[in-house]
Amino acid sequence: MSAHNRIALKNLLDRFNFINIFGEAGTGKTTFALQLVNNLLSYPEPGDISSVWIQASESFPSKRLKTLFSNDQFLLNHLLHHIFIIPKKPTSDYYQLNSLLANLTTFQRGVPPNTRVLVIDNISHHLRYELSQFSDIGDKVAILDDFFDSVIVPLTFFCEESRITFILIHEVSYDPDQDKTVMFNHQLFERINSLDIELKKDLFSRRHYIHFHTEYSSKSFEYTLRQKGISIQI
Repeated sequence: MSAHNRIALKNLLDRFNFINIFGEAGTGKTTFALQLVNNLLSYPEPGDISSVWIQASESFPSKRLKTLFSNDQFLLNHLLHHIFIIPKKPTSDYYQLNSLLANLTTFQRGVPPNTRVLVIDNISHHLRYELSQFSDIGDKVAILDDFFDSVIVPLTFFCEESRITFILIHEVSYDPDQDKTVMFNHQLFERINSLDIELKKDLFSRRHYIHFHTEYSSKSFEYTLRQKGISIQI
């Protein structure tokens, strides 16, 4: 990512405490999240701050991290020593994930004191499966409300008070009312003021587009996805 793009992105990130990243498989969601973590931890220069990466249902992409920053061993080593992966293996179900996230806001099992970024990789997967086990709409609504009130809201407040940037990586689903793919259960997460980052691939032109959505505005840019990461054409 060019220096100009990094500055523009850093200025945008500094305005938001809560960030959603979503898109279909293969659009580079996790790659972009790694680049955001790098931007927040090491720009303009690496500091003694850390990121916590929650393996909700996906293993931490260590090989991808090493590929992204293989040309800068100092930076790569810095990131490897300042990104803490929790838990050791991805959580197995919705209830294990809830318990893990609830414990993050406690003193007994909280995040390191110098944490400035918290990433949850694919927070949608276990929730989507849990919802599929119920046919009654009332049960589904109750699960969503409980998840939001007992997990997301406390974590959001905790991150805001601790000055931690909270990043969620989501799956997508098709919304027939809007006739397009949207962030899974977008109604749930739209309750919080956030920066929503959507990654899309045009099937006809084969071009990639990144959309930055806020409560008041929306901007779109073309990007390329390569081994060294996402490059936004600003």
